Amino acid sequence: MVLKTFPPETFICREGEVGNSLWMISRGEVAITKQLSNGKEIRVRNLGDGNFFGEFGFFTDHRRHANVKTLTECEVLEINRDELNEIIKRYPHIQEVLQNFFRQRVLDLFLACSPLFSSLTPEDREALFKRFRLYKVPEKTILFRGGDPSDSLYMIKQGEVEIYTQNRNGKRVMLAVLRSGNFFGEIGVLLNRPRMAFARTTSLPNYSY
Repeated sequence: MVLKTFPPETFICREGEVGNSLWMISRGEVAITKQLSNGKEIRVRNLGDGNFFGEFGFFTDHRRHANVKTLTECEVLEINRDELNEIIKRYPHIQEVLQNFFRQRVLDLFLACSPLFSSLTPEDREALFKRFRLYKVPEKTILFRGGDPSDSLYMIKQGEVEIYTQNRNGKRVMLAVLRSGNFFGEIGVLLNRPRMAFARTTSLPNYSY
């Protein structure tokens, strides 16, 4: 690992930059922020001593998915992808630990960006995502049908879900195609009403909470 020092109010990395390393805060505090599609910037959470960041690009597309800015002077340890992969070969359990950590961070980021949950504090989001469960759903699977009881809501981690109704002739009427980060099924839960539409996975791999 390489130790780097950053003064206060400095960007360690910015959203969209190439990212092939994982960082750990040895000393100091940083703010994690995210740029929304409407141009608004939201603060996801602050991280301090011992916390990791940079895991999105590390595990997915080699790109940074948030801005990381120092709030105080920080000492940060950086380890690149190749070095960490070598460690994982020797200690495979590290991969499982990091993947669990990554899933929590993904869900935390989606909740922070969601209009439904964006008003929650980081502590409230942490309590909430402990109630979510990760499921791998096969393609072309109906998750619920119109008229079913509304006992849960869903969030798409990866893949696509079609939301549709049926007319009197049984023909599908498409309402929306939802992708990564979208919630669905929340209306029936919030209003305590039966499902108003059908939800079906497409031919892509789907991971729903």
